[in-house]
Amino acid sequence: MSFFFIEIRLSREAAFQAELYRVLRNVIGSGFSVDGLTFDGVEFELPVNSGRADIVVLLRGKPFIVVETKRERPGRLSRNIDPLSPDVISQAAGYALMLGAPYFVTANPEFVASFTLPTRRGERLDITRHRIKFWSLKEISENFAKELLETIARYHLATEEDKIKLRTPLDWAFIFRLRSFVSWLNGLVGPAFKERLKVDNELKEKINRYCEERGIKFDYSQFAKEICYIFMNKIVFYKILERHNPNLPKLEPIPEYDSQKFMSKLQAFFEKAIEVTGDFEAIFRTDIYDYLMLPRDSGSLIDVIDGINMFIEDMDYYRLEDFEADIVGHVYEELIEPHERHQLGQFYTPPAIAELITKWCIRSPDDIVLDPAVGSGTFLVKAYSRLKNLKLFGGS
Repeated sequence: MSFFFIEIRLSREAAFQAELYRVLRNVIGSGFSVDGLTFDGVEFELPVNSGRADIVVLLRGKPFIVVETKRERPGRLSRNIDPLSPDVISQAAGYALMLGAPYFVTANPEFVASFTLPTRRGERLDITRHRIKFWSLKEISENFAKELLETIARYHLATEEDKIKLRTPLDWAFIFRLRSFVSWLNGLVGPAFKERLKVDNELKEKINRYCEERGIKFDYSQFAKEICYIFMNKIVFYKILERHNPNLPKLEPIPEYDSQKFMSKLQAFFEKAIEVTGDFEAIFRTDIYDYLMLPRDSGSLIDVIDGINMFIEDMDYYRLEDFEADIVGHVYEELIEPHERHQLGQFYTPPAIAELITKWCIRSPDDIVLDPAVGSGTFLVKAYSRLKNLKLFGGS
């Protein structure tokens, strides 16, 4: 990764913090209030013990919301953050606790997440109970600042029953978590992939042949992001397998900051999954999509490895298999942004339509179903449900 790119990225992240502060200050300065709650100030880089809270919104002169847009680490600062990473959330929660603010927000130019601080002593912050609302951010504007403040204010005033209604649904929280990780990871490894293509003619030729065989045009930025999606999927899938197969070693954070050794150790887990299960080679060995390029810059490399390790740890708490089958399909349908799905030629059938078609097609409990373009499995899930009902209850 070039030094020039790092400077641009840092400038963009720093500008984001300043712009978010500006729009919040403008909105609060206009006397913005929600059902009698009037915000009366906003602080920039407020000192907290040995650190600084990026932005602090005041209500009646006291800290009410802490907003974090960067990650403070011993001896250095990371501005390129994943807002839904546990270390970023933990830092923001720590500042909120020290300042006595009941709410906190983590944000980067693409994703914003709001949380309520746990109120019971020793209680672990749990995404299922303490999330409020997550946003995909298109632009920083005063309208967004108003929505952010209004959402948290209404949550503050709501009954427990109404608070549940205000929260981002849990399946969407999972979608945001995966999207945020992929976007953050791609921001650091994408440029490294581009640099590798400049010097690795063999890899470049291999990718060109792959694209020609499939009749698609090669776009390095899109290809790099697809690699990140598939890498994320390997980790999620391995964590699901390990919880259901006692012969698989537990995938835990890997304390290794040599890029080749780190990736080699991680791949060893994936190879073990293939060996133990005798299956899933298509998931863990993906040919040219296995080329996840970690950055050469030492600071960025540490950020990437720490972020991947945090994601591995986080997947012990985000348990995709606990969702109902329809919700799992929804997660994978919505994981890739709509404009990206269009570029990839991916189109999904709404569950209600899939259910109608399977009822029309499957008339007997002995019918055989083939879905060669399975996608997220919507049709197969509906077909399974239809066959089960016919076998157990008959009916039309």
